[in-house]
Amino acid sequence: MPKEHEPLSKVIDDKTFVIADYQRPYAWTQKQLADLWGDLDLLGNGEHYAGTLVLRETGVQKVTSSGEELREYEVVDGQQRLTTITILLGRLLDALESLGTVTDADLSEGVDEAKPQIRRLVRINLGGVTEPRLQLGTDLAGFWRDHVVGSLTAPSDRLAAEQRLLDAVEFFDAQIAGIVDPADADLSARRLLDLRRRVTFGLKLLVYEVGTAAEVGVIFETLNDRGRSLTQLEKIKNYLLYLAAQLTDARGPKLAHLVNDRWSGIFKNLADLPAETEDRLLRAHWLATQNADRRTWKGVDAIKQKFPRTKYVPSSQKLDASVVTTPTDTDAVWQDLFDDVSDYVDKLWQCSEFLKDLEDPDPKYTVWSADPVAAERARRNSKALARSGVVAQFLPLLFAVRLTQPTNASAYADVLGACETFSARVFAICVRRAGAGQSALAGLANRLFQGSVAIEDVVADIGRLTWEYAPDEMVSSNFQASTNWYLRSSHKFVLYEYELSRGKSAGVLDPFSTFSKAFQKTTEHILPQNPKDDSQWVKDFPDPVVRSRMTHSLGNLVLTMDNSSYGRKEFTEKRGTPAQTTPACYFRSVLNSEREIADWNSWTPATIDERLQALETWALGRWKASGPVTADIATDAVEDEEADDT
Repeated sequence: MPKEHEPLSKVIDDKTFVIADYQRPYAWTQKQLADLWGDLDLLGNGEHYAGTLVLRETGVQKVTSSGEELREYEVVDGQQRLTTITILLGRLLDALESLGTVTDADLSEGVDEAKPQIRRLVRINLGGVTEPRLQLGTDLAGFWRDHVVGSLTAPSDRLAAEQRLLDAVEFFDAQIAGIVDPADADLSARRLLDLRRRVTFGLKLLVYEVGTAAEVGVIFETLNDRGRSLTQLEKIKNYLLYLAAQLTDARGPKLAHLVNDRWSGIFKNLADLPAETEDRLLRAHWLATQNADRRTWKGVDAIKQKFPRTKYVPSSQKLDASVVTTPTDTDAVWQDLFDDVSDYVDKLWQCSEFLKDLEDPDPKYTVWSADPVAAERARRNSKALARSGVVAQFLPLLFAVRLTQPTNASAYADVLGACETFSARVFAICVRRAGAGQSALAGLANRLFQGSVAIEDVVADIGRLTWEYAPDEMVSSNFQASTNWYLRSSHKFVLYEYELSRGKSAGVLDPFSTFSKAFQKTTEHILPQNPKDDSQWVKDFPDPVVRSRMTHSLGNLVLTMDNSSYGRKEFTEKRGTPAQTTPACYFRSVLNSEREIADWNSWTPATIDERLQALETWALGRWKASGPVTADIATDAVEDEEADDT
């Protein structure tokens, strides 16, 4: 069981630590070091959750020269963090020991008390031999002991991990040098003691102790199940709550309540969705409302840049209080903080509602109850977009529409339809690389949110962008007998939409998931993949090359409820008769697409070509697009883009 969040001083108190050789060498770089220092710098008198430690007792006990009994623990997880904090403590100790004469008696006494307390957190004395309280793995053990915890000059020929350890030493030396004043030992002592308090008492760790190596996997599973490894969504919430705490009047509690309330709603909306949905929400919301350039979205770091702590945290709480960062008009700055954070969390929460609707197979759209016709069209188009299998890159645009047109069901339905057409032509039929058009779509979303483009122009621009990636000639080129559609998972989407277009079965057709989920035998090869040598199939398709080429053509594929009943039967057997009840046959299928196949008396290469042409004509009519594209859209369209998750 985990303990409560404990201060570092209590975590270390009666233990020594070892890092096993199988663990990753020290890996923290400037970014992680700067993040830790930034947290300490702005901690003030508060507390900061610094992460999790998973420890396993080794059974080894050590007794120090002073008679203190210490138990040895292997650091299963959290070794990077513990190593870094140990380095910081060592550099802090060195700074305290280098202080000049402290004239203030209380400060002088505090320094004298702090030095041995910090020293025992970093080093222990065993039988007259000093060694680090934390022992690194074999490859780094000596370097750590002599050149990081110790004071020996490091050799010039160093391993990468050794260099990173030295980089951490130099980083903290530079930061500490920035808060001390060589000409004022008292001021320096005050700031160093404040840093010591923040590190040893302000940093809190959640400690898990496991009894055996076999429990390690269990504890990691528990950590994941309980969300102990903070997600970006949780980190952003914590950061916004930290900012709210800087508001010392009634706005602080009010903002904190709003953040907690909105996050409760967000977690509720996403509760039944895949874990990666959180990141999709955050990214899409950012692209739509903040910046369409995907490179600007860096998780919680992007939020920290949008709401910089240095702008809002009173300078009196910083390690170096002489660096005044709080503007003269504090009330105006804090009102901006209150308003901007409130707006951010409100819109993020609304977008989580929109995302929930997109993932719902039957969204209620109660906000559009006064326009049931448009609401039903939006519902129908939303389902079709979901069936296409590509949704993520349209999220910024869909969020922007609903944020700016909250009562306009028709506008949302139009944009959904345009997005589904883009997905069908570009990805399902033309098999363009994932992420095609992503930057252009995000830019369009941001312009819509900013009010610089009208909703009808958005729909038109999606159509023009669709044409840029999948013009009619490219769509037609994919309806060739030689195109292997069976290898494309999108063949079921296209055939399902075709089945819906046949009308009669639209009200009773099983959900798309019935046909698309793994291991479902719902694709029927009319010409079997492996016909018998003496079958009519071989006579009707005498050329084995032609037969092989046409087998996986879309013209030879049809959705069915279960293809196992057809197998390698002759076409006449598969076709059956209008009066036939058993076995299953095309004539008696519940699917209109199968019954259409029964309208042919035979199945030959010419028949497949005829059906393929009919499917091509239908597809070009079902998913219409027109060009040419405008210059700005075209520029975006031809970018080399990376794919987001679909």
